[in-house]
Amino acid sequence: MSSSGIGAAGMRRRSADRTSSEPESLGPHGPMVCAIRRTMKLNRLGRLGLNSPMRAFVQRHAVAPLSERLGGRVEGGRVLELGCGRGVGAEIILDCFRAAELDALDIDPDMVERAERRLAARRGARVAIGDATSINAPDGSFDAVFDFGAIHQMPDWPLALAEVSRVLKPGGRFFFEEVASPLLRWPLRFTVEGWPPPRAHPFSRDAFLTQLEKHGLDVGQRLADRRLLYLLTALSSGLAGDLVGVADLRARRMAR
Repeated sequence: MSSSGIGAAGMRRRSADRTSSEPESLGPHGPMVCAIRRTMKLNRLGRLGLNSPMRAFVQRHAVAPLSERLGGRVEGGRVLELGCGRGVGAEIILDCFRAAELDALDIDPDMVERAERRLAARRGARVAIGDATSINAPDGSFDAVFDFGAIHQMPDWPLALAEVSRVLKPGGRFFFEEVASPLLRWPLRFTVEGWPPPRAHPFSRDAFLTQLEKHGLDVGQRLADRRLLYLLTALSSGLAGDLVGVADLRARRMAR
């Protein structure tokens, strides 16, 4: 795993003297982001689900093939993953989508350490603590951004989509997997610390798709069939999202 590209991307590595209860502030939204980030960390039950063999199986053999069918591969591209967890998604991006360079971010120092160990031998892979609502990277840095079930847990998730739009190159792709159904979102109170958070932006399928359009991210017809996703979610005991798709960043950015 390379460590030379994080600085070039404008992302900071973990500080050795910072504790997990004192997350590093990245980007221009400092104190506000720190307050939000503490409410969106997975608790022990949430980490058990995220790190389970079933979740890895679903991610690798169901979500990834659906995403590839909708958006293709990113061979030779530079890619960002939001909410990388223990690094399973990063492996999928490198192995299945053929990315050449990968910057993987997570707000949880424990998850970052796990991902670092998992990706230690992977050339071009870099892992850091980072906040999706304040990505400290230059505009137009990435050919693609991947989100395997992270943004829907963020209280200020529209800001995360604005950041995705900002760091994508024109024509770049955003691959997403989210939990949108109210029935499927209800268990978040048992898996995410501080859920439901105060002053959060309501998340729904329609709201998410509207925000994509607002930030110049075009989905078109590239959404996986909802019936198939509901079946997948049922078979995996809720370890798959019910909103999977791909959006392209329009060549001309919309004013924000």
